[in-house]
Amino acid sequence: MQIIVCTCTRNNWSIVMTHRNRTFSFIRLIPAIAGIILAGTASADALEQFEPAYLGKAQQALEQNQPERALATLAAPEPLPVNRRDLAELHGLRCQALVALDRPLEAINACEAAIETRGSSATWRFHNNRGVAHLMLDDLDAAETSFKTARALNARSLAPRRNLHLLSAHREATTPSLLSMASLVQ
Repeated sequence: MQIIVCTCTRNNWSIVMTHRNRTFSFIRLIPAIAGIILAGTASADALEQFEPAYLGKAQQALEQNQPERALATLAAPEPLPVNRRDLAELHGLRCQALVALDRPLEAINACEAAIETRGSSATWRFHNNRGVAHLMLDDLDAAETSFKTARALNARSLAPRRNLHLLSAHREATTPSLLSMASLVQ
């Protein structure tokens, strides 16, 4: 199953998925059913805000559920980012694409590179997304640490709080399938 669009408001979720060339829409899902959330849209930048332009193209590819294209766009960027913000965003977008491609070890490395750059006000996203990659590897302690750091950096964001809640429920063995629902939210 592949998630095409996942949007949320304060109380409602809407997800459109494809499976074997069929499209399914789920509207007004409660947040726990929506799954583990990668924080991308909570502070999504407008495409025109990206400079250099390939960062906007990669973000657009992720929004269109084309992580391979996003990763190819980011593979050999020219020119290389000259400021920390763009470099952090490059690594952050790589992390999102790698999670979508089920490559969690590489995603963790990309998220850590984004964090170490210290060039973005959205560092909390990189911590949250690293937590999702750790979940993919069943490293629950590392995931929890990442989610708690993300929450501390941005207490208003819903994604780290929901992820911590879902992680707690998983540890209590009440929702074993939620971890397999990790999804990108651009």
